[in-house]
Amino acid sequence: MGEFILPFVFLCVFAVNLVTHGVDAYAEMIAGDAVAFEISRDGLQDKMEKLAAKPGVDPESKAREMNWYLLTDENIAAQQWFAFLYRSYQEILSTAADQLKTNAQPTISKENVVLFNPKKDYSSEELELLIVNSKGKLRTVNNKLSKLETELNKFSLRPQQIREETLNSKQRLKQAKLEINISRQPTENKYEYQAHQIYLNTLISALSEELKKLDLEATVNPSQIQLNNRSQEQLAVKQKYLQHIVDQQEALFWKVQLEKAASLEEALLKTEQESISKHAVIQKIIQDNIYWSRDLQTIVRTINQYDHEIDKIDTYKRSIEEDYKNVEKKIKLAGLNPLLGRVLREQRNTLETNKQQYQRQVDIGDETGLISLALYKIELRQKQLRNFQTELDLQLQQVQKSHGAENLSVGEIQKISQEIDKLLSDQKEVLAELSNTYLKDLRVLGDYKFASEQLLTLIDQYTSFLDQRLLWVPSSLPIDLDYPVDVYNSMRWLGSPMRWLHFGENLLQIVKGNIIISSFAFIFWFSLLYLNFYLSKKVCAIREKIGKPYTDKIYYTFQVLLFNFILVLPLPLLLFFISWQLSLLPFHNDFSRAIGVGMQHAAIVLMILLFFIRFLEDQGIAELHFRWQKKAICLIRKQLAWMKFVIVPCIFIIYMTSANNMAEHSNNLGRLGLITFASVLFIFAIRLFQPGQGILDGYFIKNTKYWWANLRYLWLIVFISIPLIIFVSAAMGYYISALEVQQKTIITLRMIFIAIIMHNIIIRWLTLTKRELALKNARNISKAAELNTQPQESRMTETLHIADEELLDISKINQQSEKIVNVLISTLLLISFWVIWKNILPAFSFIDDITLWQHIVVINHQEIMQPVTLSNLFIASFYIFLVSIATLNFPGVMEILVFRKLDVEAGSRYAINQLAKYALITLGFILVANELGGSWGKVQWLVAALTVGLGFGLQEIFANMVSGIILLFERPIRVGDTVTVDNITGTVTRIQMRATTIIDWDHKELIVPNKTFITSQLVNWTLTDPMTRIVVPLGISYGSDIDLAFRTIKEAVCTTPLVLKDPEPSIYFIGFGDSSLDFTIRIYVQELSHRMQVIHDIHIRLIEALRKADIEIPFPQRDLHIRSGYADASGNTIQV
Repeated sequence: MGEFILPFVFLCVFAVNLVTHGVDAYAEMIAGDAVAFEISRDGLQDKMEKLAAKPGVDPESKAREMNWYLLTDENIAAQQWFAFLYRSYQEILSTAADQLKTNAQPTISKENVVLFNPKKDYSSEELELLIVNSKGKLRTVNNKLSKLETELNKFSLRPQQIREETLNSKQRLKQAKLEINISRQPTENKYEYQAHQIYLNTLISALSEELKKLDLEATVNPSQIQLNNRSQEQLAVKQKYLQHIVDQQEALFWKVQLEKAASLEEALLKTEQESISKHAVIQKIIQDNIYWSRDLQTIVRTINQYDHEIDKIDTYKRSIEEDYKNVEKKIKLAGLNPLLGRVLREQRNTLETNKQQYQRQVDIGDETGLISLALYKIELRQKQLRNFQTELDLQLQQVQKSHGAENLSVGEIQKISQEIDKLLSDQKEVLAELSNTYLKDLRVLGDYKFASEQLLTLIDQYTSFLDQRLLWVPSSLPIDLDYPVDVYNSMRWLGSPMRWLHFGENLLQIVKGNIIISSFAFIFWFSLLYLNFYLSKKVCAIREKIGKPYTDKIYYTFQVLLFNFILVLPLPLLLFFISWQLSLLPFHNDFSRAIGVGMQHAAIVLMILLFFIRFLEDQGIAELHFRWQKKAICLIRKQLAWMKFVIVPCIFIIYMTSANNMAEHSNNLGRLGLITFASVLFIFAIRLFQPGQGILDGYFIKNTKYWWANLRYLWLIVFISIPLIIFVSAAMGYYISALEVQQKTIITLRMIFIAIIMHNIIIRWLTLTKRELALKNARNISKAAELNTQPQESRMTETLHIADEELLDISKINQQSEKIVNVLISTLLLISFWVIWKNILPAFSFIDDITLWQHIVVINHQEIMQPVTLSNLFIASFYIFLVSIATLNFPGVMEILVFRKLDVEAGSRYAINQLAKYALITLGFILVANELGGSWGKVQWLVAALTVGLGFGLQEIFANMVSGIILLFERPIRVGDTVTVDNITGTVTRIQMRATTIIDWDHKELIVPNKTFITSQLVNWTLTDPMTRIVVPLGISYGSDIDLAFRTIKEAVCTTPLVLKDPEPSIYFIGFGDSSLDFTIRIYVQELSHRMQVIHDIHIRLIEALRKADIEIPFPQRDLHIRSGYADASGNTIQV
């Protein structure tokens, strides 16, 4: 038995191995590099057409199969493209060596040789055409160089990209090879499975072809870079050659123009001398021709100058672009170091100087206006010369009217006529040429302005690029033992008598050159000094009115602020005027212009300090108008009194040495000024915010319940850290960075000062407005108290009604208004801080790089994916916060801004506030949706579907919401109205989105759905007029005196309190009742609350009056007649 078992086991193992090997071979055949079958795009298209026309196929299955075929088509196209690139790289690799050998020495090809001989005599027109042609070729070469530079950058980055693409393709290929061996899934039919297999095979082929292409591209890349460099060298030679040709042609053109101008000027002078013996009319025409010809010469020279400037701008622009690219490349490859930083800072200073020069030159408005005026004059003269014969006759008439014309013979007059004819023809030609030249000048001026603006834009971009990267790069050496010597040398430079003498000469020269402007400036300055005496008296007069209930007004605060600003103007304005005059000096006057720059910044700081000192003076704005604490005012004023003598000179030295060409002294003397400024700011912060004696102690003690009030030591650290950063950065060599922080700090302090003034002005205005509202409440209470003619019960009802409707919740209004003001001021400050410091704090820019999701936007009819970042989420949250605060506190703001000036009822105020809240919520939703990538175009169908669905599912709620909006718009009921609806009567207290609250006579709050007021019968007792009618029925017995009863009833009714005299009460005898003569009494009362009281009173009065008149009020009676006898109850009848 064993001899059969062993061979059987061996055969089984052999069979299993054989089957496994066969499966592996089949898998390799399918999933290997070689595709097991061939399929073309035409064959694939045929399959898709047959599939589309095939009946009886499940639509979903057909869609999936069609999708695989579409993806297969993409794979085939990609494979063909990769094969084409592979052949291209093979060709480059095979020809690269020959191309490098051929182009080893850059030469000028025949097609680029310009046929130009500098020794040949060319006309100006020929030279102009040659220049245009040569510049066109030069522009083409420059464009090719730019393109090659872009390609070279792309080739330099390509190796890393090839490695990443290769890794990605290998991973996808591995995944595809694994996926192709997976058997058909239960959810797939065989046709889907076959389409999927075709797709995977084509994907494997495409990825294999891509890997071949990437491998060869990595090999070819160095050759591409070499060929690109060789092409750049070749084009650089062509560029140099063409630039040389253009320079020669322009020089020759300028020479020809000068010679032409000289010969023309000589001819004009000759003509002018010859015209002396001519007739006066001829002399006038000759003078006009000479004037137009010289004007033509001037315009031609101007055009040539602007052409030359445009060439200079283009050359400088190309230089900046080249520097920009080189700097970007150096920073990417090696980063920034102090040495490169100093070089780039020098470039930055040069850019700033050149930018100022081009900014002055870019304004061509005056020249354009003069050209337009000249063209208008030329057009008028050309219009006269179009009627040539008429103009000739006019000139001949002037000849005949001239003195001595009677002595002229016919021949002489004919000769004069011929000469005038020739001169007018010449003038016509000159004017035509001059008009064309002016139009050309306008075009050249437009080109010049466009080129200058492009250059300024490029300078701004490059400057911004440098500023972002040079901020935290050392700009100088740290302070060492040699620093005092350097400061001493800089102080000697600053105190040089020769420099200040030259400065005085420059200042005197500029004042003499602008004597009219200087005279007006000094007259205005002395007028300000004289005005100060009047304004000081005016401020003192206003002080007497502040704080008094009936004289204190908000505009007094604005007046005093304006007067204080004018009072501090004279000295800063004088310094500012001098600095402006010095800025007009030529650029070679470095010292004088630097003094001007320092004066300008010092004048601004001095003006702010002086204004703040006047703001804090005794009985000043801070004390009288804003009610600041006396201790805080004295502390700040005491610090500012000595600080101004240090801060202003420091600012002058910092910005004076920071001017152009002052880098050495800026690192020495300027750095000393900055360190001194930081020290003063540090002392100021310590003395103002030290715990226990600082200006914020009272605020912190009063608001201990808030978390920020418990962090007083943290705020002190924040306040003193900024001057410490400036001090340490300047000392360690980061002078430019420290200077940037100092500038941002100054701007921040100014913004805080402005925000403080704005906040205090608004709070003062709210205080005065609250006083007005309190007076209004007092008047309403007084008005209610005057309704004293009714009995005690009625008087209480009326007074309570007026108080509920008219009295304002001043405390709530004040809280809401102050909260809105605080949020708005804080928001403005936060936005200002972000704008000011965002360049200093680049670390916060990471929130723009965190993408949460993406959404599609359409820009220029193209769909692109736009990310929604973390910053968008923060902004959306900020919008939600603002809208929430605004919605909750909007009624108080409306009461302050609008309702207090208008006679608006309480119900109208409530309706306006509710509608405004809905509008704010809608606006907030739109803002948040836009920030998070939502748009109406994307969600309109979803909104429509939700609206329909919710409309059916929550139709009652939606009906109530729509009804609430209708109630607020149409206002059939208002807050405070007395209404009756569905047997419910009461006063409306709130109208909300879904329901309305009514308080009935039992003081129960009833919640009534809004739909009820729209669909049910509604009685509004107080909609237009609270007056109501009461109908009292009354009957008297038969046999009563009708006239006596009528008089008695009328007297009782008319003497009843609260019954209105107008409309007059009416009494009618309306019929004969069963037991009474029926009367009806109709009376009117002013308020609904009077009805029950009046009905009660009138019933009592009627009973008493009728009893006195012996008039009986009957009641129903029945007479019962009883007869005697017996009843027979036999049968079903009773007989009596």
